[in-house]
Amino acid sequence: MIFPQPNLWREMKKKDTVISNNQGSSTWAWYGSELPASEDVISIAEAAEKDAGGPEILYDSSKDEGAFKEVIERIFELLNLLREQPEVLRAWDKLDGLSTFILTLIDRVPTDIRGYASILQRFGSFDFDAADSSEKKKEKIISVFTFEEETSIYSQIRDRAKLLGDIWEPRSDSLLHHIVSRPSWTGKIVGDRLKCLENGGFRIIGHSFKNVRSENLKGLSETRTVAYQRDSDIHLILDACSVLNKWDEESWNGNVKQATLLDTLLLHEIVEMILRENESEISPIDAHIVASTFERYLKGPLLTIAVEDFFLNWPRPSGVEVAELQEKEMYQQILCWENAFEDHISARAMITDTEINQIEKDVAPQEEKHSINKLENKIYRSKDGRLYRMESGKKVFVRKKDR
Repeated sequence: MIFPQPNLWREMKKKDTVISNNQGSSTWAWYGSELPASEDVISIAEAAEKDAGGPEILYDSSKDEGAFKEVIERIFELLNLLREQPEVLRAWDKLDGLSTFILTLIDRVPTDIRGYASILQRFGSFDFDAADSSEKKKEKIISVFTFEEETSIYSQIRDRAKLLGDIWEPRSDSLLHHIVSRPSWTGKIVGDRLKCLENGGFRIIGHSFKNVRSENLKGLSETRTVAYQRDSDIHLILDACSVLNKWDEESWNGNVKQATLLDTLLLHEIVEMILRENESEISPIDAHIVASTFERYLKGPLLTIAVEDFFLNWPRPSGVEVAELQEKEMYQQILCWENAFEDHISARAMITDTEINQIEKDVAPQEEKHSINKLENKIYRSKDGRLYRMESGKKVFVRKKDR
């Protein structure tokens, strides 16, 4: 029996703004926040970078060349190993696949039970017992996404995966089906796309965002967008590579040691590219869920953690912004000094060019050093070279009149 019944989940027919976000967008992003970066956010960053020098092409598959050629070769070898000897990479059964899928939904698309049910229906079909009432079906779905607060979610996840497997199956021969049940076929599909130009080549484009003002990158940081895909171009923030490399050195139980985090990030984008080419109706969020499930087959949640770490200190102020900040701080210091100094002088006298010439003749170099009782209206020179005279016992600094 197929879920849902018309009268049971009537509310599911309402448009879910979170799930449908970015529908029809030409730019699909890897993002760590609840919602992806909008095209406006990405366009602002790209336009600012274009003015500052532009990005660079790191790999062009049609020419099989670029700075990332070795990275692509490494990924291809990884996919070959997955295709031929998946057990060498990771012990994986269907419950592992369903567990990873559930965790991906919880982390990537936080929603309510109706939202999860809607996603499951889009990716596969429900098969309940014939005797199950509407309420019973609802209870079975709720039980999949209900966890005891006192216990780690990871210790409960395989039990929830078994509950899901009892009532739901992903669409046969879909990419999600292969990831969940037959990772070796995923290796074949993705590996073939890397080397096949039938659907056209693809490029990897690196963005250093050098000399770009941090305010133009704020949107990428807020959505934690470290990579995105537009048509057959995969775009990557280059500054993230060093942080990903650092996290590759950390141990994490259950991940594929042969895959780096950079490999995993690029594979996420390549999976989305494949889905985009072969399922014209798929939404960006659905492609993101499938790609994230494969990502987590490789590295669990480690990529998400590493990206969070990267955005703690990115973007940094550009050179121009640093210079502006220093100039502003210097100006504020001068204002503070002048305000403090004005408290000790009565006024600033204005003098003419003729008076300046006469002052130069009258000023005695030793006067500042030896004279204690200075005469009224006589010009003196201070130790720092400034001219002043005494009025009512106070120093009045003098300067040239503006013409």
